[in-house]
Amino acid sequence: MLRHEGKPCPSIKRFLVTGCARSGTKYMSVVMRRVGLDVPHERMGRDGISSWMLTVDAPEVPVGDSRGGHTFQQTVHIVRNPMRVIESLSIISEPPWNFRGWDFICQHTSCSSRDPLLIRGAVYWLEWNEMAQRRAHVTCRIDDWPSLVRTLTDELQIPTVHNSANIPCDLNTRSFGRLYHRIEELLVQINLQHILNWAKPFFRIFAHAEPVSLNALYGQCPELAERVVAKAEEYGYSCKELREPFLRALPCQFY
Repeated sequence: MLRHEGKPCPSIKRFLVTGCARSGTKYMSVVMRRVGLDVPHERMGRDGISSWMLTVDAPEVPVGDSRGGHTFQQTVHIVRNPMRVIESLSIISEPPWNFRGWDFICQHTSCSSRDPLLIRGAVYWLEWNEMAQRRAHVTCRIDDWPSLVRTLTDELQIPTVHNSANIPCDLNTRSFGRLYHRIEELLVQINLQHILNWAKPFFRIFAHAEPVSLNALYGQCPELAERVVAKAEEYGYSCKELREPFLRALPCQFY
C-alpha cells in the first residue's frame, strides 16, 4: 500500500463482504481465506474486508477497521433468515456480551434504543439489508451453501472451496461463551479453528434470548412484519422457514 507522511493511503481492494451483523460475515472471511484471499473479519486485508459495519460510510466503527477511503471492486451482500438474526442479536445484547453496535446502528437507521428488541431487530434487519443491497454487486443467502458456491465461483470468479465441509457453520457463535470466542478468533487467524470442535460441549453456556417469532412480530407491529416477510421472500425465504422455531439444542449455524 502507498504511504503519505507515514500513513497508509486509500487504495482499491477487490472485495467487501457486508450485510447485517450475525449474518455470516466471519464465515465468509474464513471461506475466502481458504482459497488464498486475504479478506479478514472486521480488519482490512490485502484483498478486502468482511464486516457488517461497512454497509455504511462512517469515519469510525465500533469494532475493527472502517472504510478508510478504500474502494472495492466487488461488494458481496450476505443475508440470513431475519428471525435467526434477531434472535442472535437478542443473545449478544445481554451480558456478558453487551453488543456495542446498537448506538452505531441507531445513528444510521430509524431504529430507536427505546424500541423493544424484537422491533429494533426487525427494523435493523430490513433497513441495513436494503442499504447493503443497493451497494452490492451480488446478494447471497448465507444458509444456502450450494447457491453461495455458484455465486462465488461464477459471478465473483473465486476458486471453488473444495474443503468447505471442514469449515464449521457455527463460527462466531456466542452460545459457547466469551473465552471460547476469543480462543476461536486466534485459531481462525492461523487456520487451526477445527481443533476446538471437540471442546465445544465444555464451553457451552445457556445464554438468555428473548422469545423471537414471526407471530410475535405480527402481534407488536403487523405493518413492519409484512415488510420483513416481503423482503425475506424476495431473498428466497419461505413462510415456513420464517415461522419454524429455532431449536437451541442444535448447533447454532452462522450465529
